[in-house]
Amino acid sequence: MSDFNFPKSDLEAFCVPLDAFPPYIYKVNFDFQFENIRDKVDTFLNDVAIIKEEHRLGDPENDGGISSVHYNYAGPSYKEHRFGLPHTWEEFKPYYEFLRHMMSAISNEWGYNPNWEKNISESWINVHPPGGWTGEHHHQNSMFATTAYLSKPEDSGEFMVRNPLEIYKKAEPVLASYWSNEKYWAPIEVNTNDVLIFPGWLTHKTQKNHSKENRYILSSNVVPVRDVDKS
Repeated sequence: MSDFNFPKSDLEAFCVPLDAFPPYIYKVNFDFQFENIRDKVDTFLNDVAIIKEEHRLGDPENDGGISSVHYNYAGPSYKEHRFGLPHTWEEFKPYYEFLRHMMSAISNEWGYNPNWEKNISESWINVHPPGGWTGEHHHQNSMFATTAYLSKPEDSGEFMVRNPLEIYKKAEPVLASYWSNEKYWAPIEVNTNDVLIFPGWLTHKTQKNHSKENRYILSSNVVPVRDVDKS
């Protein structure tokens, strides 16, 4: 969590903060070469926008944001799409191979049972036009949640995480401003081709896109699948 943009204090001049346990957020980089698939992604998301309007579907996207998450859960009349879910796209095959390698390494750090396989259960793409953003949510029942920045223009906002130890802050003598200024939220700086990997229970959202360009994000959920032969 070294990317948290907390202001540095005089304390850091003479002491070093330590974390005795593996972090719960990892950031890696992958070259998506997004310009090669931008047209396909825009066609995919335009189809989503039509379906969302026709069926009045709700999701965490705000102020013009569009998400293809509905293709993972929607009814049979509009569940399928000509392109399929993003994790089945040939263009993303190298990324998901890379992601599986990263998740195996992180699983060891987190102490996960090696006899449980990791399966991509959902995948979707979000687009945030100027002013768009994703509201607060978490990915219930997911072993891993991932968010990959296919295109992240300058000044288009950061990824936000809610302090998972928030409940314990209520037993601390914090200033009232801690709550009124929502200091239990912290931004994580991200750029194009950055990928964040974190547990599904971690509550998160995005900042608003304050640029004049669209921000594109690929997200995936991973669930454990028990390998009976190894258990």
